[in-house]
Amino acid sequence: MKKCIIEHGLGKTIVLLVCVLGVLVCVSSCDSDRVNAGGTGKLRLSLSADTTSLKKGINNSTKAATSDEFEKFLTTADYKIRIVQESDTVQSYDRFDEMPSEIELKEGAYTMIAYKGNNLPSAFENPYFEGSTDFTVKADMSTPIDVTCTLGNARVTVDYTDDFKKAYEEYATLLKTSFTSEKLEIVKEEQRPAYLQVDKDGTELNVSIRLKKVGGNETKEYPVPATIVLERRQNVRLIFKTDGTSNGIGVDILLDDKLEKETFWPEIPDFM
Repeated sequence: MKKCIIEHGLGKTIVLLVCVLGVLVCVSSCDSDRVNAGGTGKLRLSLSADTTSLKKGINNSTKAATSDEFEKFLTTADYKIRIVQESDTVQSYDRFDEMPSEIELKEGAYTMIAYKGNNLPSAFENPYFEGSTDFTVKADMSTPIDVTCTLGNARVTVDYTDDFKKAYEEYATLLKTSFTSEKLEIVKEEQRPAYLQVDKDGTELNVSIRLKKVGGNETKEYPVPATIVLERRQNVRLIFKTDGTSNGIGVDILLDDKLEKETFWPEIPDFM
């Protein structure tokens, strides 16, 4: 009697295991079919670079880039490539010229990013070029996309008028944005352009100036009252001057060679 009960129990167990295994195989097969349901397509990338600034050719400015400052960025062979889907990088290449002429991707929506240089918060002589575009891959189709890379940060230079130089023997301009942990200092006689990281929607630039008048012993720092909203590809030129009445100093703010603001602040008469 005992033996019979054991055999009957084993029989039920074996049947149950077979059913469970059958369900698992079915579920696995269904999942596999679901994963493979989306087909694949192909991507073809055409890459170019544009070295002009936001509103006009940056090379036309008196204080604009020298002819060789952006020259190397016109060569796209060594641009880095990233293909992103929902913030995840699905494909990447260290050089554009090492990228296949066609790439096979699963059906879906992607973003192509091409870039060259280092997008640092602030640094001298550090242009960064970038281009991106959204695209969709469809099954059994070849998708061509064109990406044009442009200056991805903002370029800033500083000048001082002759009357300003006569009034002050020491001076430096200080730049600060939300990306910088410390102020970038552009010292007297500094001619190198400063490059600042800029958000895609623009970034506020705070400017201050540190002064020591001719024959004086004290150095003071004063913030410029107006902030500047930087944009990518922008060429910014700051020209500091006296206000002509010994009541303070001012600054002309040129964006892409166009005078956008003329700011004076008279809080320095005691210092003059």
